[in-house]
Amino acid sequence: MAIDTLICESLGKFKAIATCANGHTGHHYLVDKGYWYERCVECQKQNFAKNYKANKDVWNATRKKKYWADAARRKELNNKTREYHRATHYHIRSKYGLTKEMYDEMVAAQNGVCAICLVQPDKLFVDHNHNTGAVRGLLCHSCNVSIGHLKEDLSVLKSAIRYLEAARGH
Repeated sequence: MAIDTLICESLGKFKAIATCANGHTGHHYLVDKGYWYERCVECQKQNFAKNYKANKDVWNATRKKKYWADAARRKELNNKTREYHRATHYHIRSKYGLTKEMYDEMVAAQNGVCAICLVQPDKLFVDHNHNTGAVRGLLCHSCNVSIGHLKEDLSVLKSAIRYLEAARGH
């Protein structure tokens, strides 16, 4: 492993620029405790993903154990979740004029599925006409973003359909 050691002027700590065992060039900081990272950030991500996939059940069990062991942390997480939902409904009410009850009625009318792809996502987003502001329905994130990227233009959407139909055999 090739290493050039420098002193980081802003932090006043040692900084080693190295090439890891997998050939990636990365920044490895020597911390005050006297150790430094053997892997670059890319290798750390790959290693974490590999270990997580191999031991997913163990990781999830550990997370659940920590969650249930700490009542204060559990309360904090529940409060954050409550605040998130409260803020979400405030946003829907202020932007689209829908109360929580109206939103829940729309979800029930659509059986909790996206109006386009008919998949039941974790969260449904309010789809609206950007010119008039009129609410059209509830969509999953992918469908809502797709309509936005197509600029809500039917001719562009029809062109996309023709393109996909023509490329169906490829």
